[in-house]
Amino acid sequence: MKDKIQSILIPNNWASDDITCGYANGYVGVPKGHPWFGKGYDDIECSIHGGLTYAEDVAPRMEKDGLWYVGFDTLHHGDSPQTCDEFYCRGVLEDLKNQAIKAINRELSFIDIVDQTGRTSSLAVYGKRDVRCKIHRRTEK
Repeated sequence: MKDKIQSILIPNNWASDDITCGYANGYVGVPKGHPWFGKGYDDIECSIHGGLTYAEDVAPRMEKDGLWYVGFDTLHHGDSPQTCDEFYCRGVLEDLKNQAIKAINRELSFIDIVDQTGRTSSLAVYGKRDVRCKIHRRTEK
């Protein structure tokens, strides 16, 4: 799933002289099944520059591709081309992408299953659900 996470940096070249902002805004697209997919930006646990300010099914100025995009902007008080230059914005975007990858690992757990021959295999369980199951051994008479 983490190989399907996309990151996009969109320069703020639209800004006028009246608006002070940083170099760019950043967005990370996550696939269906990711814990952030479909959530509003206020509902996502993430620590990023200025907090998340975007959560939609398409990144700005892009076409829909089936991913859910979350993002940050550099339009906050104190943001400027000097405080939020290209290098800084790329670092924040990389941090956001890493947090998206870590969110997968927090949600994913593995259960080892041993069959009758003693072979062990792992079953990936996704989500924070309390899953309880009983394994019944079938005995032949």
